[in-house]
This record gives sequence, structure tokens and C-alpha cells, in this order.
Amino acid sequence: MGDYAGDYGGQDTNFSCGYPNMSLTPEEEADIRKTLGRHATKKILIKEANVDIDIIFLVDWLNARPGIITQWSCQGDYDLNQHERSLPYVRFFCDDRKSLIEVQQLVQMTSLHLLDDEYIDFTTEIRYTSFGIITEYGIGMSECSVLSKIKDILR
Repeated sequence: MGDYAGDYGGQDTNFSCGYPNMSLTPEEEADIRKTLGRHATKKILIKEANVDIDIIFLVDWLNARPGIITQWSCQGDYDLNQHERSLPYVRFFCDDRKSLIEVQQLVQMTSLHLLDDEYIDFTTEIRYTSFGIITEYGIGMSECSVLSKIKDILR
């Protein structure tokens, strides 16, 4: 667990209700328990989720890094009937600096192989809430071909 972990009855717990990157002192955790009535949570392994087949490799790679939890992903699609497309992306939380640097390095390596109008985004979204700051990261791609380039790099 990250900085926000506490100890409750001998179990690893946090008071983020699913929001990583909360750095709390033991006194702040106790204050949250009293003031907001936050309940303790325990980090568990989720055994399955529906993930688009062509992006599983990236979701697996990210989740294998310490401190990373993927939240959303899509391999991208093009609907011939609607003439619309959705672009490949993955959104994740990360509370481990070394893992975040690995992700940034992957994005930078991928950028060296881009052609024409292809692009790859690395985004950071910071949300301020009444109980802390939540940071979510994202990798977005202009084309499914960029996702293929990431796959080649990770082989």
C-alpha cells in the first residue's frame, strides 16, 4: 500500500475509499475516523475484469508495477456505420514514484517510433476533495497503431 496505509486490527487499511495518493499522518487518520466516520478498507486482489483484448498486454504490464492500479481502458474502435472512432487509452492510479517513471519512460520510448500524425499523451489529473488530493494518470493514443508500437517495445 502507499503512504495512506494505516493499521486497523492488524490489517493493512486505508481511508481513501478507493482514492490512492492520500498521504495522511496517523493523527489525520484518527481525525478522519472521528470527524467523517470513514470506514477502514483493505486492499484485495480482484480476480477478473472485462478488458479489451488488444490492450490486455498494457493493462497487465501496468498492474505488474508496484503501486499501480488501472481504472479504465479501451483498445479503440472505429464504427463504420457511425463514422466515429474511440481512441485507445488507459487510466490508472499510482502511488509509487519508480513505477511512474517506468511508465513515463515507456511513453517517451514510444514517441521515438511515431509516424505522421500519430501521438501519445501522458496526462495527470489532480482532483481536490474534502478529504484529500486524488491523482489519476492516463496514457492516450491517436491510433491503434500506437498501441501496437507499445506492444512491440514491451516484447
